[in-house]
Amino acid sequence: MDPHQRHFTLILSKELDQTRLDHVVGLALADLELSRERHKTLIREGCVLVDGEVKTKPAFKAAAGQTVAIELPDVPLDGPALAPVPGPLDILRQDPDLVVLNKPAGLTVHPAPGITEPTLVHHLLHEFPELAGPAMDPERPGIVHRLDKDTSGLLLVALNEPTRLKLSRAFADRSIHKEYLAVVHGVPDPSEGRFDQAIGRHPASKVKMAVVPKGGREALSEYEVLYADPKGRFSLVRVILHTGRTHQIRVHFQHAGHPLVGDQVYGDPVAMRQFPGLAALAARQMLHAWKLTFSHPTQPESPDWSLRQAPPKDMGRAMCFMSRSLQRVVITGLPGCGKSSLLRELAAQGVPCFSADQAVAELYEPGADGWSFVRNRYGDRFLLGDDDEERIDKQALFAAMRESSAIKGEIEGALHPMVWHQLDTFWANNSHKRMAVAEIPLFLESKLPAKGRADMLVAVYCPRELRFDRLAASRGWDQDMLAAMESWQWPEAKKMQACDLVVDNSGALELIPGRASALIRVLRCLRRDKSRGLHARWFELFTQA
Repeated sequence: MDPHQRHFTLILSKELDQTRLDHVVGLALADLELSRERHKTLIREGCVLVDGEVKTKPAFKAAAGQTVAIELPDVPLDGPALAPVPGPLDILRQDPDLVVLNKPAGLTVHPAPGITEPTLVHHLLHEFPELAGPAMDPERPGIVHRLDKDTSGLLLVALNEPTRLKLSRAFADRSIHKEYLAVVHGVPDPSEGRFDQAIGRHPASKVKMAVVPKGGREALSEYEVLYADPKGRFSLVRVILHTGRTHQIRVHFQHAGHPLVGDQVYGDPVAMRQFPGLAALAARQMLHAWKLTFSHPTQPESPDWSLRQAPPKDMGRAMCFMSRSLQRVVITGLPGCGKSSLLRELAAQGVPCFSADQAVAELYEPGADGWSFVRNRYGDRFLLGDDDEERIDKQALFAAMRESSAIKGEIEGALHPMVWHQLDTFWANNSHKRMAVAEIPLFLESKLPAKGRADMLVAVYCPRELRFDRLAASRGWDQDMLAAMESWQWPEAKKMQACDLVVDNSGALELIPGRASALIRVLRCLRRDKSRGLHARWFELFTQA
């Protein structure tokens, strides 16, 4: 048959007497393999004549001997034809009957009311003029399934009407395998499961779908968590669709309490605000049609077509951004090593800093929690001044701690949890930063668990002789005082080995600014390495899962 033929004629035989007109049209156009709805549309649009008279009702029954003439329109009668528009098409595989392409996010598949910009169909018409043939749907030529405008990934398009009908039947029979990747808030539990809630129109919004108790259509989605953020903030999920309801994945995951990241319709604005700046990276729902497997509709004996397309960079960037967490750095070291000087320089270079010594000093202020503990536990034994402004006698308290392990244990048992609480508050207050540093001399020696309170432990090293000279000059310490303070800490070698990094401060104090800058650079590199490691892990998932 001539693919450009537009005029068809059929004289009804006795066997076709009183046959519905839409059935007669189907017989006349059998080689075009149009859908029954397309037959009805042609009749309603005035394209069918019976003995020269236009008939517009599909149920009209023609009589034997009548002549049915069909004139396929060059353009749809209800409006102008779609105009081909040049545009990029990421074609992954094609043959004379069909094409599989990678649709970018932001491109609408086909024209619809309210859409003024060119669609994927406009670009397809430019690349494949045969889609404008008379047998094709004038508004959605070749389209057998669709992706939302802001969903990226694999899309299958038929290049002729017979192929379109066969693919449509394959989708209806659920014999085409489709998998998606989605980034969702939180981590679904269990890590594998299925959603089978029926989906229908949202009761309060015409533009939304929802899980509905009555009147919804069957919807089945299977999922598997491929990657879960260790802190439970997000996860990468593989979804297998068994049905194709509008917004199915987005609605099911929103109903489960794990909306898609970036979803402007079904998303969670509160969860998005937990990541300042994420909205700019995830400006669309993080959903990608990842895998597509099907039997060729016109070549059933050939191997199945199986395609996979890694998601666009915005999904990886969004996950990387949400994976960011405060790099919690603790600086420790023996007395006189210069850790306080390093902390001050880090603060001068813009790094948020916390000092355990300063925290203890504040806890000893009159009326503070540490001061209250000492007063309640020991009375006025370690207090100076009158009743209105009794202050801790730190020298007397320190001497008692040196002489009595019991008093030392009581003071540390009371003060260390208070300092730990302040440290946790400091980390929380700076959670939106890339890095924060805390100087804690007894971080390793504390009886309270230190695990989980820091991501990086940095030791400051300085030879004992130089440490003693500094302390003698700045605080008037003698060897006995230094030995007493060192006895409360781990041996130097053990302490250095327990740390992730060691800053050598055996030179002049004037070199501290350079050492602080170097430490910042090293910590930044470690963050980048972590990010690259996550990217590599996700890429492996994209290509091997």
